[in-house]
Amino acid sequence: MAEDRVITLRFQEWKAMDMELYRMLEEGKKERGLSMPVYVKGILRKHFGGREHGMGTDAGMDECMERLREIVHGELASQSDMIAGMLERITEGQIIEQAEQNIRQALQDYRKHTTQTEALDDVSDTFIRNLARDSSFAKRELRELFSRSPVWDEKLDALVINGTRTHDPDYDRVRSLAIEILYPAIERAEIDTDKDRYHKIYNAIDFFSYPYNGCMQEAGIQALNEIAPKAYEPGKKRSRVFKALCVSLGMTDETAGSEFQKLYAQFADELSAKQISFKLYVSLNPAHFLTMSNPKADSRGCTLTSCHSFNSTDYQYNNGCSGYARDHVSFIAFTVDDPDNPELLNNRKTTRQVFAYKPGNGLLLQSRMYNTSGGTHGAQGDSKLYRDLIQREISMLEGVPNLWKTYPYCGGHEGCVIPKGKVK
Repeated sequence: MAEDRVITLRFQEWKAMDMELYRMLEEGKKERGLSMPVYVKGILRKHFGGREHGMGTDAGMDECMERLREIVHGELASQSDMIAGMLERITEGQIIEQAEQNIRQALQDYRKHTTQTEALDDVSDTFIRNLARDSSFAKRELRELFSRSPVWDEKLDALVINGTRTHDPDYDRVRSLAIEILYPAIERAEIDTDKDRYHKIYNAIDFFSYPYNGCMQEAGIQALNEIAPKAYEPGKKRSRVFKALCVSLGMTDETAGSEFQKLYAQFADELSAKQISFKLYVSLNPAHFLTMSNPKADSRGCTLTSCHSFNSTDYQYNNGCSGYARDHVSFIAFTVDDPDNPELLNNRKTTRQVFAYKPGNGLLLQSRMYNTSGGTHGAQGDSKLYRDLIQREISMLEGVPNLWKTYPYCGGHEGCVIPKGKVK
């Protein structure tokens, strides 16, 4: 007995086109007094009429079944595209709605401790809705990139980098990576039975692996001066000392994406790793741009205010922070004293800094760091740390080695950083 071949057609009630087609099939089969399977087969025979194979033959039925599969798969693909588009529109709507809620909450928080509310009183619903919509669409590419991170906070529309995301250097891993990078030189010394060079290479590795052992530091510096005379200088960054050692031993390969670049990036990251005890917010949230400077006339005492203070009326130019919220590349990094108090994210920032990055472009711009000291005084250390944390995150999300070249601009204080081999 021949094996039956079965095709199931499912009509879903929530799809208007499905139900209209089902209604027509029901009416048609009743009108002809046929069962549904016989009626549908008749329609298929008409659809495939005039083909080379008769519909009553096995070859004809095979062709019919194959064609039906194509029709069904095509319809499913069409439905999938439609559903994907619908879900994208729903998601965009949810993002805009969340942005609007964030803006309203931020403005409410911003006025809590100030009597200077003239500018705040002028804010209209139209402004809020337009800003939420414009910002949500403008930041789509950055949001797509940032949302891949395990520290992405969807409600805040921000990365929240904290102590669980960072750590102090693991010197066992530093040693392991150094040995892996320098292994060809170690192996060459073994083959040449050059025991002196072999031990000096390991002494040099100990310099990076045992920073708190005075004897090993002294022996490491002596070894570096002998096998890589230009590598070590007092105060020189240790990752650069190691890079110079690699150059002297002929271990470098600056080809973009080379194994050396990948391993060296890991080595440098581990060597400069630092456990942080605060939360760094790296945000696309339009509310955080609007409140990037704290309120003027704050009853708690004014701190980190500027022409960007949203309630400022002291300058001819003010409230330009909404422009940052509407462009395609800007994001804001900031801190607060008490991350457990959400109000402070909107009215009491302690540091803040604007960055710009276009996903895939490979160029990160870093603006001035502002803090509670009233400007940029004493902020260089924090600025460097924030940049390092953000570079690590972007490199991880882009899937490239964390190797950047820094170029100063605007008086030599701010950073323009480019990953090696990544500029487009």
